Amino acid sequence: MDTEELEQQSANPIGTNTESVKTPILLPTAKRAFKIFAVFFLLQLLIALVMFFIIGIYYGVTGGDPNDVDGITTFIEGYVGLIGIVASFFSAICIVLWLWQRIRDPADGFSFQFIGLVKCAPSVLALPAGVGAGIGICYLVFAALMFPITEDSGMGPMTTMAMTSNWNLVLWVCTALLLAPFLEELLFRGILLKCFLQSWPTPPASYLAISMTVLLFTALHFQEFIYYPIAAIAIVSMAGSATYFRLKTDTLAAASAVHFSYNSVMVTAVLIGRMAG
Repeated sequence: MDTEELEQQSANPIGTNTESVKTPILLPTAKRAFKIFAVFFLLQLLIALVMFFIIGIYYGVTGGDPNDVDGITTFIEGYVGLIGIVASFFSAICIVLWLWQRIRDPADGFSFQFIGLVKCAPSVLALPAGVGAGIGICYLVFAALMFPITEDSGMGPMTTMAMTSNWNLVLWVCTALLLAPFLEELLFRGILLKCFLQSWPTPPASYLAISMTVLLFTALHFQEFIYYPIAAIAIVSMAGSATYFRLKTDTLAAASAVHFSYNSVMVTAVLIGRMAG
């Protein structure tokens, strides 16, 4: 047996079929999580900038004075909520389409099980839904008693949108109840949380992974609490509860139940306020 044959045997031992060797799995890690969040954020920013540009053109076409800075600002502010919804929606759809390709790739570590898209009994969702609603109710009562909203109180773009025209209200309700509880949870509790925990699976590093997920979620909603800081407590509490139930039940549906019930309380409060006022 010559030297070349010996080298081939050492590289491919007897009984090993090189064609059957599987491609190494590309594990979902914290590094990938940061990349995913960065892409999501940049997509939102890009879509928002395009929409601002289009709205600016629309302002000029409809007879707006391009030299009136206050007029332009006021005009654009009326569309900030809509821009936020559209940018978030299309960015989330891009992430969902990307995730679907990753799940279909056997060489990737993403799977329905990994992100929590698994079946669960309806009874599993009862407690998460109750906790989400409880957080919303406690927040509204606490805020009304301790930090009542006045005419001088500022409002975030989504809250402003809910208080304006009926079409804006319908769009806001649909976003709060049909899109946010599922798309946001898929990104934060389905992808980011599990990727972070893949890199930092044990305490105390796992606590950092959980906290980072909650903080990123809260930061994404800064426009809503920057005018009313007490709202940050409610957002952090809801995000923390959603994260807890995601880990406890190992299903994304539990996190969505927390988010949906919390948003339902907020929507109900806004509708009651509009009818009363």
